[in-house]
Amino acid sequence: GGIFLTFLLVLLAAGLYLWLSDQEVEHFWGTVSILGVVAFVVDAFSFDSFAIPNPWIMFGMITAAGRIFRARQKTGEDSS
Repeated sequence: GGIFLTFLLVLLAAGLYLWLSDQEVEHFWGTVSILGVVAFVVDAFSFDSFAIPNPWIMFGMITAAGRIFRARQKTGEDSS
């Protein structure tokens, strides 16, 4: 349970990182990420199953968005 909670916190931190960006596209993905994690937490109270694919798709999108924008920042590319 602790590892999964850490995973959720990392996803939330990635969303917050994107949300605080000055770039409009990164801010958008940050908003989506934070709302996705919050929706998962709220929805997790109504069922107890990791087999439903919806949260895993959202988690993959958050991870991809964070990695793409961090890689662009490291290389100095414009993310707009």
